[in-house]
Amino acid sequence: MTKKISVIVPTYNRVSLLEKTLVALVGQKFPANDFEIIVCDDGSTDSTRELVRIFSKNYKNPEIVYLHQKNRGPAAARNLGIKESKASIIAMTDDDCQPDRDWLKTIWQGFQANSKAVALSGITYTKKDKITPFTHQIDNSEPWSFPTCNLACQKILLEKINGFDEKFPFTNEDADLSWRIEAEGRVVHLSQMRVLHPPRPTTFMKNLKTIKYLESEFLLQEKMPEEYKKRKINPYREILFVHGLKIGAKKIIRFSGWIFKNPFLYVKLIILIITERLYLLFLLPGFMWRHWQRSI
Repeated sequence: MTKKISVIVPTYNRVSLLEKTLVALVGQKFPANDFEIIVCDDGSTDSTRELVRIFSKNYKNPEIVYLHQKNRGPAAARNLGIKESKASIIAMTDDDCQPDRDWLKTIWQGFQANSKAVALSGITYTKKDKITPFTHQIDNSEPWSFPTCNLACQKILLEKINGFDEKFPFTNEDADLSWRIEAEGRVVHLSQMRVLHPPRPTTFMKNLKTIKYLESEFLLQEKMPEEYKKRKINPYREILFVHGLKIGAKKIIRFSGWIFKNPFLYVKLIILIITERLYLLFLLPGFMWRHWQRSI
């Protein structure tokens, strides 16, 4: 049966978080037979399949579809979901997010009111009182920024631009997609289109893995040099200044009150930030070398 909206949720070994996402989606204030939820399992080894089976058994509408692939990253997982979707509108969120109850209603009404729009973006917010130096969250109130945890697109457009570029498996796949979408037509930003991204604990090892993915800055600049120059200037500034200095300095300043509240954790924070930046400097020559090889 054709649907009005297909919701794409890539996931990998986050069954407890995914459950909250699914609860938020099946509770949408939108006709249940008008949308489907497509869970794109990127090779999970936990009980993700069983969780989705339980939801599928309990909810015939909305229809909940389970797709599985070998671990290839969220870009490939989303592409799989887009390919199998039954609707003309694709709504995207992540397995650690909880869309507001009127999220799909806002998306549907947004496209009806803006017939020439190729995509819609909204606000991703967090629980500010739960943020610590050791959590990850998205708090995105800028109307020009649209991460793929809160994005809706015309399926025909995604097919035209060949979906996500799987050369960006973990980082910058959303920037690459959004820049290509904006080149195709009008993107409308809706402040009522809201998704909660709760702070979740992160670890030192996860942070180091994230730093490795910063090599994608060079890939993005190579693919769209003029657009990159306009938005980010150059990869060296983005890696060394934004990720190397600015983000770490903001954390140190934001949690400076911990000097008296919890000095041990504050010292731990500073040590971790310094260690992560040293690791970045260690990786940077390799980034540059591979960038140089690709350019010749």
